[in-house]
Amino acid sequence: MQQITFNRPKTYELVRELGSGACGRTVLLRDLEMGLSIVAKKFEPAGELRTNELVFNETLQRFKEE
Repeated sequence: MQQITFNRPKTYELVRELGSGACGRTVLLRDLEMGLSIVAKKFEPAGELRTNELVFNETLQRFKEE
């Protein structure tokens, strides 16, 4: 996987949450500088996904591949 490095910080405005599940949530953001809308997924595991290290690591790996 190629990693992208940004040369300056970005400022995004949260427009709304699009959905959520066991692994986290998906949100619609607005890039104020460029006037673009983007979708981002945030990894926020719940319950056993957060407290069981083996399950957490497997879930995180699946999330990254997605």
